[in-house]
Amino acid sequence: MKTIFHYNASSRNYGDMTVQHGIAFSLSAISKESLNFISIDLKAGNPLTIDDIYYMNSFGHALIVGGGGLIMKGDGFDTESGWQFNIDIELLKHIRIPIIIYAIGLNEFPYDTGFPEKIYDHLRETMRIAKLVSVRNSGTRKFLKDIEVFKKIDVIPDPAMFVERFDLSLPFPNDDYLIGINWAGDRIKQRYKNTNKFDDIQKIAKACQRFLEFKGGGKVVWIPHVAVYDIHDAHVFRDILKEAFFDISELYPHLYPEQYFYVPQILGIYKRMNMVIAMRGHGNIFSFGQGTRCIAYGDHKKVEFFSREVSTPCLKTSCTEYELYNCMVSLESNQEYVNIVKLRRKDLYQDLLNFNVRILKLIGAL
Repeated sequence: MKTIFHYNASSRNYGDMTVQHGIAFSLSAISKESLNFISIDLKAGNPLTIDDIYYMNSFGHALIVGGGGLIMKGDGFDTESGWQFNIDIELLKHIRIPIIIYAIGLNEFPYDTGFPEKIYDHLRETMRIAKLVSVRNSGTRKFLKDIEVFKKIDVIPDPAMFVERFDLSLPFPNDDYLIGINWAGDRIKQRYKNTNKFDDIQKIAKACQRFLEFKGGGKVVWIPHVAVYDIHDAHVFRDILKEAFFDISELYPHLYPEQYFYVPQILGIYKRMNMVIAMRGHGNIFSFGQGTRCIAYGDHKKVEFFSREVSTPCLKTSCTEYELYNCMVSLESNQEYVNIVKLRRKDLYQDLLNFNVRILKLIGAL
């Protein structure tokens, strides 16, 4: 048996939980030995200590860092590194087991104050000593190259894309057209410049209302990603859409607060949607992974990077209701969408598989 310490964001967020699920599942599926994953939750805010390192050196065969948007300031706390790999730069040299950077992404919010200076030296040193480095999009690779990371960097898909789903029995007729809303209710000041979020919600809701009239009826389905933030804005949609609006956290309250156990069921909800408007990175990744039409929405680079990677539409918050509506009509009328996504997912899965093979060969599990 091989023990893999997995440094990741494993609590409170369905995107991060699905990444954890995807890495463990995809590696275990092809490993010749059983794999024991020991999770280290970065959301706890505790920096790694020398004792933690000695523990990993004694019992582990690798340390996986990622995936997800780890190139980000601490989530409500400062870190030793300036990004979410919370370890002092001087302690890195004491890690003896292979460090593997797995499908991480640039997660710099568009209207934030920027990264602390210490992040750049730390990223360069981490990538230098890592045995394997991968990022989840070309935009992140360019960022690392621009700060003079000279390591070979693989671009692989976010593993959340390939997690198996479980289909929930949603209480809607099969012929109902369903538009999923993956809203981001946190960090409003960092996400917006001059646009009030309620203006934005009204724009999206009215575009959906107009599109459902075009389709002859249907529903708008609110899919909270981090319920503690996202559910607070649902009432604005409900006020506009009335009986056409449904909140998943009300239909299936057992799914919240978020739990690792329910990841496949959340993916089943995304599969049932006909179209999703997604503001969060993993809202886009979930939709694409399930073959559901998706419009990336917002000013965050990570949604732009992903949409560019897989050639799906992306709209800024500055778009008009009419532009959003037209985008929905155009996406729905694209008869080649399903086949295009299927072929692109096949190529992306091969990239993921190739990287996983390298990991398992590195630790002697293949």
